[in-house]
Amino acid sequence: SAAGSGGGGMMMSEGSRGGLQPQQTRHARRLYIGNIPDIHENDVHNFFRDAIRSAIIIDPNNPNPSHQKQYIENDPIISVYINRERRFAFLEFKTMEITTACLDLDGINVMGHGKVTIKRPNDYNPAWAPPVNPSTLPRLDTAKLGIVSSTVPDGPNKIFIGGLPYHLTESQLLELLGAFGTVKAFHLVKADATALTSKGYCFVEYADPNLTQVACMGLNGMDMGGGKQLSCRMAVQGQDSSDNSGSATMQTGGGAFAAPVAAPPAAATMVDGVDVDALLNAALGGGGAAAAPTMPAVIPAAAPMMQMNSVPMMQPQ
Repeated sequence: SAAGSGGGGMMMSEGSRGGLQPQQTRHARRLYIGNIPDIHENDVHNFFRDAIRSAIIIDPNNPNPSHQKQYIENDPIISVYINRERRFAFLEFKTMEITTACLDLDGINVMGHGKVTIKRPNDYNPAWAPPVNPSTLPRLDTAKLGIVSSTVPDGPNKIFIGGLPYHLTESQLLELLGAFGTVKAFHLVKADATALTSKGYCFVEYADPNLTQVACMGLNGMDMGGGKQLSCRMAVQGQDSSDNSGSATMQTGGGAFAAPVAAPPAAATMVDGVDVDALLNAALGGGGAAAAPTMPAVIPAAAPMMQMNSVPMMQPQ
């Protein structure tokens, strides 16, 4: 299959001439890149090398000399193989650790040509991979690269939002949610990947956990028009609240989620130092203080709710 073999018509980047690694770990040092744009192998190599250098987290108070040397001072990528006919590529890295970290780059927009899918190749077998010390794993700040993960992990910062108009798109909702802060992960649940409309609910997690309650208070009870009113709940830790595939039955009556977060009183718009009204007003494109969190009475399906130049459209999952 494409994700498990080299295939035909593949080219190798110039950076692959050095840094040979043991063949036994090669399956654990490669990543499959789907929907790769038609650009030169060296451009792909340089793009991902620079992305790693920009996003890798180096703690100034406790820097890891190995991370600094391997991933910033030196090139962490050995080679790039591209199959142009089938639009996929393989990246081979120098270490298993940076390979694992780069799985978080899934959904990155490559040089403005569109988002790519990043996953392990089909020949990857974790049972054959040597054990890795978790403390040596590098971490990437994907928010610096503008990546919004399509998988929202279970946890106390997972937010469920229901009551969405079915025709709203990912980019329209991300524009609204982004008014509260940087979105780390977002999933609009649809019947299937090709569906043009959603099932009326989504999951979101913010990069800053402190924004979870602020966003819930601002969004819960928002009038979306047409009889639609948002219901926003924070996930309860330890409960199975996942429906990232859109196939599971949602529990919205307190089983998998906490009780709805009450909207802030009109006289108390500050939550943890954040002016919720101001954020809502910014999201809705207003210029003054919002009297109530409302949306336009009618939102045409074909018309964008707001300007979306700053938020790229997400590819169907």
